[in-house]
Amino acid sequence: MESRCVEVVAGPAARVLETNAPLVVVATFNRVVNLASPEGRLVAVHGKDVFLTPMSLSIDSQSPWSGHCQWCPGMELARVPGALVCREVVLDLTEASIWHPGVAWRPLAPSGREWLARLLVACIPPGLQAAGAGAVLWGGGEPDLTAACRRLMAGLSSKGGAIGAACDLVGMGPGLTPAGDDVLVGMALAAWSWLTGPARDRTIVAVEAAAEWARTRSTVLGAEFLHHAARGDFSQPLLELANAAEAQDVTGVFARARTLVEQGGTSGVDTLTGMVMALQAAGQGCP
Repeated sequence: MESRCVEVVAGPAARVLETNAPLVVVATFNRVVNLASPEGRLVAVHGKDVFLTPMSLSIDSQSPWSGHCQWCPGMELARVPGALVCREVVLDLTEASIWHPGVAWRPLAPSGREWLARLLVACIPPGLQAAGAGAVLWGGGEPDLTAACRRLMAGLSSKGGAIGAACDLVGMGPGLTPAGDDVLVGMALAAWSWLTGPARDRTIVAVEAAAEWARTRSTVLGAEFLHHAARGDFSQPLLELANAAEAQDVTGVFARARTLVEQGGTSGVDTLTGMVMALQAAGQGCP
């Protein structure tokens, strides 16, 4: 049996661990092992890396696969005082610190929102502008996804239809996190970080409804990201982008947006598109 020291635990993952319930391996990837609680909440185990999820648990090696541990779907880890334990590994929690993935509210004036929307659009490489939900900004792309995004923008710009349109996006598109879910996460980041008044309220309410809908209509991972986004919790790359935008650091925004674009197929483009949609909708109909 191998022992790994857990260095950092994200706040949502810490709340899962506080229940003292056993966790089960539900999915394994090159860099991450996903554990699930009996209630269905996820904990993402990974090595020394940026926190790519708001429910991360970081261990003291480069990968969960370091050494001889074989993570297999269905493997159960028991919660004991100070650790998670199974036949393969002990995850020692005694020295772990807590990382809080909540975004800070730094509202932007209309001119700031317009500036940021233009900058985020410029961060998407030409070769990806028609990929995933990015087609909403340039035309073309998958018709159903594009139409659903435009209905949501219209609903946010007026006084009705946003909740239904947001729920229509849930689970739309292929992938571990469907394109529609990624768009909604981006919109949530914009709302929690930069919007004010009715624009902020409508967007957050729409994402909250979509997150509830996602429990039965999306992938496990897509639903989990939406669950946290509805509560203002995001991955480290998204939080760093929000901080750079608040500081009006053009170079920082561009660098972090480009890093985001490189993640997971079209997920980064879809998330950036959601941010732009929320910023533009706020400018069209809400103060």
